[in-house]
Amino acid sequence: MIRHLSDQSLYFRFFGQIPKVSHEWLSRFTHIDYDREMAIIAELEEAGERHMIGVVRLIEDPWGETAEYAIAVADPWQGQGLGNLLTDFILEIARDRGLKKVYASVLATNKRMVHMFERRGFDLRREDFESYFVELDLSKQPAG
Repeated sequence: MIRHLSDQSLYFRFFGQIPKVSHEWLSRFTHIDYDREMAIIAELEEAGERHMIGVVRLIEDPWGETAEYAIAVADPWQGQGLGNLLTDFILEIARDRGLKKVYASVLATNKRMVHMFERRGFDLRREDFESYFVELDLSKQPAG
């Protein structure tokens, strides 16, 4: 999937360019702590081969009260609703796990993500000139 992320998509996801995708770097994102982390991937089958086209994840705090949200959708599948589906699914999982809040940081120039957070009722606060801290209070949000 990394091969299908533009420099801009990598910048939006990781807040910087990734000079080299190494085995160690990939291992960090593919090996999760199942007690505190959840990752949902979207796959597409083409010509008998499965390809990962998106991933959304939550990383819970040690007390199971809040979780950090992150998402990446490969460029050819952006703007088609996949990110919305993945986000809604992971937010339902967060509610089912009893989390109180979900938060993320997002670059202000990532207008698509800023809009997606606003539509779901996230509070947006400027962290600095370049980014927002966004937070969703799940106790105030209806399920589904």
